Amino acid sequence: MGWEQYYPGDDEWEEFVNIFAKKYKDENAYQLAQLLDNKLDVAIVIYGQIGGLQGSIDWISRKVPVLENLRPIDCLENDVLIKRLKTALMRMP
Repeated sequence: MGWEQYYPGDDEWEEFVNIFAKKYKDENAYQLAQLLDNKLDVAIVIYGQIGGLQGSIDWISRKVPVLENLRPIDCLENDVLIKRLKTALMRMP
């Protein structure tokens, strides 16, 4: 079992997204969302946490240890893995 067990819930996720959306909901976030199964909320947070469109694209395509060596883009395949990704993003410094 991974970080998904620590997922704080959809309400807290939405509040977290709204913080990032104020600055990062722009054309770059929409471009990133196209690569992320049109999940704009996830794209906004990744774009804000990683910084820059190209850096975000690179990050979603590489294996991430905290995601148990899954690629962030692979976490979109089911609800458990999406929660793992969201939790990891919320815990990033």
